[in-house]
Amino acid sequence: DTTLVIRDAMVAKKLSIFLIFVLLSFTKSKAYNIVSERLSVWKTNLRRNSYSVVYQTRKGALTMRAWTCHGRTQREMVDKLQQAGIIKSQSIRDCMASVDRANYVVKPPSGPYNDSPQGIGYGATISAPHMHAHALEEIVTYLQASAKKSELSVLDVGCGSGYLTACLGRLLNGGDCESNRQQQTLRGKVYGIEYMKELVDFSIENTKIADIDLLSQGVVTYQVGDGWKGLPEKAPFTAIHVGAAA
Repeated sequence: DTTLVIRDAMVAKKLSIFLIFVLLSFTKSKAYNIVSERLSVWKTNLRRNSYSVVYQTRKGALTMRAWTCHGRTQREMVDKLQQAGIIKSQSIRDCMASVDRANYVVKPPSGPYNDSPQGIGYGATISAPHMHAHALEEIVTYLQASAKKSELSVLDVGCGSGYLTACLGRLLNGGDCESNRQQQTLRGKVYGIEYMKELVDFSIENTKIADIDLLSQGVVTYQVGDGWKGLPEKAPFTAIHVGAAA
């Protein structure tokens, strides 16, 4: 009897260990499935939020998305933003291609055409190119809808180095912007305000490098201003872009 009891205890112990193993395996498997499912959803959302698009090349499939649209030149950067589906309209492509980002950055080691924000001093940054493209695509819809009603007017709060303000100027009054020269549908003025005079001066000097016609024609104006108060003497505006900490 003693031997039988010992055997039963051993069997019970082995059975218990087996059941625990099965339970742990099931739990681990279930947890793994849950984690895998969550990761799958997260990756899907990430791809959507990054505006990912896959296009075919001779070498196979290549994925372009926000934060990866780096270029060696302005045009290459813009081409990649369009390939990623971030730039959707020809007018935005043209205006971004005509304003060289290299003229509006503090010559970073990583290069002016990287799809990332870059410091411009005084605790401020120039936004990543894909963010500027998103902003322009959003704004152009309102500008086109209001084009026949009155002269367009855009306020750029937190103009920083002046890059987006200059792009808006090209969008409104053409210049080297081919699509706008052909259509002549968007006409107006852009006002860039910045609370730091040093950055206002920086914007003006940057614009003078290759986009001085925007200043001389009065299409683009930069001035010191408080973003909370706006620019009441030039209001109302067709659209207001805020690229500043708040």
